[in-house]
Amino acid sequence: MKQSENCKTLFAAVLKAQGDFETLPKDKQGYGYKYTDLDTVISYLRPILKSNGIGFMQTLTTIEGKSGLTTRLFNAEGEWIEDTTFLPEVQLKGTNPAQNMGAAITYMKRYALCAILGISSDEDTDAVVENKPAPKPQAKPQDALKFKLKGGEDTPEEHEKIKALLNTKDKDGKLIFEKEQTEVIRWRHERTAAEVIDCLEKEKAKRTEGFKEDIPWGDDAKPSDDVLF
Repeated sequence: MKQSENCKTLFAAVLKAQGDFETLPKDKQGYGYKYTDLDTVISYLRPILKSNGIGFMQTLTTIEGKSGLTTRLFNAEGEWIEDTTFLPEVQLKGTNPAQNMGAAITYMKRYALCAILGISSDEDTDAVVENKPAPKPQAKPQDALKFKLKGGEDTPEEHEKIKALLNTKDKDGKLIFEKEQTEVIRWRHERTAAEVIDCLEKEKAKRTEGFKEDIPWGDDAKPSDDVLF
């Protein structure tokens, strides 16, 4: 933090203003916490600061080539204190770079102004985090198998091709691969999607011609209870 050579009057005014500050309403919902938005913060602070002879300004700056924000408190006597911080990296879904920058500026203006005045605009979530840890995300069955499948995960085209082959029906409307529906994962441990498709197509040709032969998948693949489709 930086300050003017003499800040006695300004510090006294800030101390008096802090005695008038009350808890800000946390009426906005963030990602897992509540907060007070910038407009509400400024509307609340401005009359208290004015009555104590305190002004503030917030300007964009550059710190070591990175974007930053400087927040300064001052009085009519020319006393001032200021602090500068980096802008956070913000990347909101469905927004462009300019909008992301605007969101970062708004966030830091609120955060920095409250910090320099010694008030809070965010809900205290420390106790919540300590007493109730966030659950670890559960991996989806298909995600857990990505590293096990030979040749990697199926492409959308391969996925649909295998699905279509397994759903092939005979002239009586019965699935010709009914018994093999739950074996796809076991096959994919040992074969690429292209190899599985090739074997299914060859077996489909045999079975639709009236023959019934075992698919040559091999007996060394580990069985699995997972169903891909």
